[in-house]
This record gives sequence, C-alpha cells and structure tokens, in this order.
Amino acid sequence: MRIDLNSDLGESFGRYVLADDEAIMSQITSANIACGFHAGDPLVMGKTVRLANRYGVAVGAHVGFPDLVGFGRREIKASETEMVHDILYQLGALKAFCDVQGVSLQHVKAHGALYNMSLVDESVAKAIVEAVSLFDANLHILTMSGVLERLARMKGLSVKLEAFPDRTYTLDGRLLDRSVEGSLITEPDLVARRAVDLVLGDRHFDSLCLHGDHPQAASTAVLVRKRLVEAKVELVAMGRV
Repeated sequence: MRIDLNSDLGESFGRYVLADDEAIMSQITSANIACGFHAGDPLVMGKTVRLANRYGVAVGAHVGFPDLVGFGRREIKASETEMVHDILYQLGALKAFCDVQGVSLQHVKAHGALYNMSLVDESVAKAIVEAVSLFDANLHILTMSGVLERLARMKGLSVKLEAFPDRTYTLDGRLLDRSVEGSLITEPDLVARRAVDLVLGDRHFDSLCLHGDHPQAASTAVLVRKRLVEAKVELVAMGRV
C-alpha cells in the first residue's frame, strides 16, 4: 500500500517564523508551499523550494486569498475572474522558483477559506479548475471530496484526495473550523494512530496532510512516518499513489 504525506510549508514571512520547515520536510513526500498571498514571501518561497529539492520532496502550490493579516482564513467575496487571475499569479510566482531549482511543480492545493469554500461553492471551485487548466492541466489538484473534486474530474484534471489525521471532522465529514478549540490535534501519538487508521481503513485517500503550524509539528511528522512504515505503508509522492 502506498500513501503520500503532505504538509503546508513556507508560511513564514519576513522576520516572522512559523514552523521548522526543514525538520518537517525531511519526513514528508509532498510540500504545499505558500505563494505569498496568505503567507510566505520571495525569500521564504525560494528557501522552501531549495529544501524540497534537497530532500527529494515534490512541490505543490498552496494558493489562497490575498489575506496576509488573516492568514487566508477569512472568506473574501471576489468574482471568478479575480480568483482565476489571483491563482494564476501565485502559480506563476512559485513556478519561477521551481524553474531556477530545476524542480517540477506537481500539484495545486487551495488554502484556508479558499479550500473550504471550494468544497461547497461552485464559483470558487470553477475558478480553481479554470486557473489550473489554463496554467498546466497536468497538475494534480489536492483536495477533499466536494464540488472542486467533481468539477475538476469533469474537466479531465487529475484529483488527489487527502485526509487529515491531525484535524477534527464534523458529523458531515467537513473539517471543524480552525477558530474552534480542539479543531487541531497536536498530540503526536494520537495523530500517528489516526494516520495509520485512515490509511488502512475502508475509504481511499491518496495523501495525508500534516499541519506544520504548531510546536509539536516536527515530532508528530517523525512519529507518523515511523508508524506508517511499521504498518508496511510505502510513502511516495502523490503522483505515484
């Protein structure tokens, strides 16, 4: 059995350092790198792509709303055209750093409010599908089941489904809002057990996401990888799942 292990990285900005990206990068197979709208800046983007190249980690664009202050977690009302162009802008920015490093861009993942809205809002989902189709139709779209998955598959795009061992789900299968206490699970052993259960369970997932924006993130990534390997799960980039 194979699974991809992804994490949201490159989310520092200027003198603000959010996570130990290198420690996490050494444990994962795909990195979702912030493209400067919800987090990240040119120096951070370049450094994070170099780290991914060093550790042989596949690179994806983590695109979000232009909302540094709110970390991309606030819903922004924008037209489809605005969203398409904002996403194209971010894809182009990250692709430039990938080209310099000789790294291929593997996938696209929406961030925060853009991600959550794309699961239920057809206009937002259509904007993501249109931007990816215009930029590079060979890119995988990393998401959960929902409107974006449906529209992307209808367009003939590759969709990779992910699960979140470190997040609390609601009864309808969505992620509990990050503003709610308990929405993020930070106890490494619990996250590792949930990761193995998700991979060995009845539902199919291509990737597991681990969040890097908490103090236990690096130790959690180490333990999750260890437990998956012990369970005879092969960790590979999502293109090989």
